[in-house]
Amino acid sequence: MISVIITSFNQEEALRCSLPVFLSQTCCDYEVIVVDKNSEDLTVGYLEEMELSHKRLSHIVLPTSTKANNKDVMAMLLGIRHCVSQRVIIASAACVPHSEHLLDDVLAVWDMPCGSSPMAGLAALFRLYWASRGRCSSRAAG
Repeated sequence: MISVIITSFNQEEALRCSLPVFLSQTCCDYEVIVVDKNSEDLTVGYLEEMELSHKRLSHIVLPTSTKANNKDVMAMLLGIRHCVSQRVIIASAACVPHSEHLLDDVLAVWDMPCGSSPMAGLAALFRLYWASRGRCSSRAAG
């Protein structure tokens, strides 16, 4: 089992790019939790709509009483508190997985024997970041 926590603030368009890829992972046992930091756009409506057809997805809205300088940390902690797995990936809404096999790749690295190269895990995470750069730029511009 692996949990993906995505934090978001006014990122409906970014979620429209990244969330479908996270929800189409071939990994057999995972959950996706989106923690919304009180978005003022249509983010929450989009998440509610997606939850209807994706049982692996849930969303949480950060309490409005959360102080502005703590929202990022509190969003991550709230997501961790609600996740089922001890294996957690925290991602930005703008991170689009390089493929539907990302979670399989990450779990394979996680399950490597202790003597294996720690650089392999970093490589998997860097692939997520670098592959996501610019993937939604044409959509957001249009």
